[in-house]
This record gives sequence, structure tokens and C-alpha cells, in this order.
Amino acid sequence: MAAVLTVGICGLLIAVALLRLSRPPSDATPTFWAYTQVCLLIGVGKLARTPHFTDDLINPVIARATGLSNATTLVGMTLAACAAVPAVALMWAVTGREVRYRPWVCAQIAIATAMTLTYISSPIADIPSSYITADIPFTPMVYAYWVVFLGAIGVAGALNAVLAVRAYRVVRRGPFALTLLGWACTAALVCIYTVNKTIDLALTDVNVEGGWYSAHVKSVSLVIALSIVLSASATVLIYPVVRLPHRWGRFQVLRRSAGAWSEARTQFPAFVLPGSADVPTNQWQCWKAAKDPVSAYNLQVEIADSANAAASQTRSHRIIS
Repeated sequence: MAAVLTVGICGLLIAVALLRLSRPPSDATPTFWAYTQVCLLIGVGKLARTPHFTDDLINPVIARATGLSNATTLVGMTLAACAAVPAVALMWAVTGREVRYRPWVCAQIAIATAMTLTYISSPIADIPSSYITADIPFTPMVYAYWVVFLGAIGVAGALNAVLAVRAYRVVRRGPFALTLLGWACTAALVCIYTVNKTIDLALTDVNVEGGWYSAHVKSVSLVIALSIVLSASATVLIYPVVRLPHRWGRFQVLRRSAGAWSEARTQFPAFVLPGSADVPTNQWQCWKAAKDPVSAYNLQVEIADSANAAASQTRSHRIIS
């Protein structure tokens, strides 16, 4: 059940990211790229760590081909750590701060390089395991691997939580406030995961095996990780869900009246509003134009102006005749 839920959530996140990447705006902002990267990296990263599927099917195939064990573990954890960067960039941008691409890309390259090098240099690449915390002996490179991963997500989680809470205290109402609250909850879960994993590693290192926590820590870690994905998914979908009914209404207006709009422009080109886009000619163009209220507003204004002009012409013709 957990595997099915994980695949479904990850598939949704990946689909959202690919849809956005298929038609990026010409003036794409850092918010657009950060949102897209968060969806894609979290989706693919968690999919690479799907219980049973990757450990039992994918990892053995990669190990036979390359001689490297736990390859999907490296992929999943590296993508999750890299997702921390656009997560911070997204919150940085939506709270009105300037985002620069060079530190963003450099941070992701540094994280990916550090995790790959420590992985190759540690027993993680040699010993197959579905839970590397318990099965891999601790060496300096194993410690370094965990420091890079937990450091990246822990710092990002703490920073995002602070930024989101501070912004929420200003906004308080509306979809944006709800998004900030969801982002704060996701960041808090990331911090909880970081603390939980640090305690787990410490207890494993000193061979403390007794007690309920030690017996169930693997399940606890999986639940927290899945909760992070669920919370992040719900948060990034708040705005699309809230805006969808309004966009659907505008789409209906454009679809029904596109013909009348085109006719009005043909008969009275003087009433075309400055900067107005072309009239949509099919349903996909209507859906794209419905992204914001501008096209629907222009349609109604131009049709109304043309109708008034046509009525004035009719009255003038009657008076003359």
C-alpha cells in the first residue's frame, strides 16, 4: 500500500513538473523554475526510494551492470538534497527577495558532487542494503555522506520554516497564506526527519538496540519521509486547485464567444484594445488564454464596444433614411 501511494504521489509531482517544462513562459521567473524543480526533484527522488521496488528489482540490475550497490539510494538522496536549494529559492522569491541563479546552480552541483564522491569512497557502494543506516559500517566517508545529506535538508528546512512563518504572520488569509502554512509544515517535517535520522545514526553507531524506538526507527523514518512528500505535494497544489475553477469559468467564456470576438474585431478593428492578444482559434488556445483574466476582459470590452458601435450605425442609418 505504501509503495502504491508513493508511486501515485511521485507520479503526480513529476507530471506537474513535466507539464510546466513542456511550455515554459518566455519570461520565466525564479519562482517558476524553483516550483518546477521542487516538484521534479522530490517526485523523482522519492520514486527512486520506493520501498521494495527499487531495492528488490532496480538495485540488483544496476549492481550487476556497474558493480555499485545502492545506486537508487544515492540517486534518491542526492535529488532530495538538491531539492533543498530550489525550496529555499522558492520561499526566498515569494517573500520578495532577489534570487540569483549562479549560487543556486553552484550549490546543487556542490551537493551532488559531494554525495557522489562520499558514496563511491564509502562502503555504501559495496554492501547491498534496503536500510543503509543499520547495515553499513560507519567510516569517515559514511559520516561525510550523511553530513552532506542531513546538512543540506536540515539547513533548508530550518530556513524555510522561519521564512514561511514570518510571511504567514503578515498575510494570514487567502490561498497564499494557506500555501505559506503548508510550506512551514513541510519544512518542520524536514527538520523532524533530520533530527530523527541524526538520533538513529547516533544510536546505531554506539550499538544501542533496545527499546521501542530502536525497534521501529526504520518505520518511523519512512512515515516521516512519506509525510514530507504528502505535505509538499499538497502545498504545491494549493494554488492550482484554488485557481482552477476561475480559469475554467474564463475558458468557458472564451470558448463560447471566440467567434463573436473575431467577428467584432473584423467589423470594428478600431476598438481592438492596445496590447491585446490574438483571438484564440481552438480549445487549447482558449485554455492558455484563460490563465489570467486579461483575455476574457478584453473579449467582453471589445464585443460590447463593437455592439454599441453597430447599434449607433443602425440608428444613424434610420435617421438618414
